[in-house]
Amino acid sequence: MLDLTQCIAAKTPVLAHANGDAAIQLLIDSVGSAIGEAKVDHRTVIIHAQLMTEMQLDQAKALGLVPSFYAVHPYFWGDWHRKIFGEFRASRISPIHSAVVRKLPFTIHNDAPVVPPMALRLMSIAVNRTTRSGHVLGPDQRATPYEALYAMTMGGAYQYFEEGSKGSITPGKRADLVILDTDPLQIDPARIAEIRVLETIARGKTVFRRDGSE
Repeated sequence: MLDLTQCIAAKTPVLAHANGDAAIQLLIDSVGSAIGEAKVDHRTVIIHAQLMTEMQLDQAKALGLVPSFYAVHPYFWGDWHRKIFGEFRASRISPIHSAVVRKLPFTIHNDAPVVPPMALRLMSIAVNRTTRSGHVLGPDQRATPYEALYAMTMGGAYQYFEEGSKGSITPGKRADLVILDTDPLQIDPARIAEIRVLETIARGKTVFRRDGSE
């Protein structure tokens, strides 16, 4: 059985799946009990964090937890969520904007192989929150393109205590980056998923290059 107190004391990162609000509360309460009044930079990650409430976002901020939102859910399962959870709860799945206004560190993810690991589609869904039927699920929780991109880069680096070496194109950091055919911060948000990767560079070496024949 996972002992959060021992993990946090040993500076072992904890990433725990918690989807519903009850499971999320159990994780938040467990972290609160584990750290007590201590100021510990533990960055325990709430994987999926689908139904986080406003109160739970406040608690996460106070305790130093990092939600990693399953941000492709609105497209793949949003229409079902409207039937299962009702309109209000469904509209708040992956409450990205609520995290942003609190300045709560967060990331977004695909959860492959449940859905393909397509980063630009992930960004697109976080920004547009459009379901399969074309319904915009919770427009007030949409991320801006910059917020979504930050969550996938600097947010991910922070989540793993690697912000000093990854996450941005900065002298001294690892040269892991992609070259895109369009600026995702300038294109029509509805077309973000259409952006193509022209080149992928890992540790300073090109590992993929589109040859232009397509």
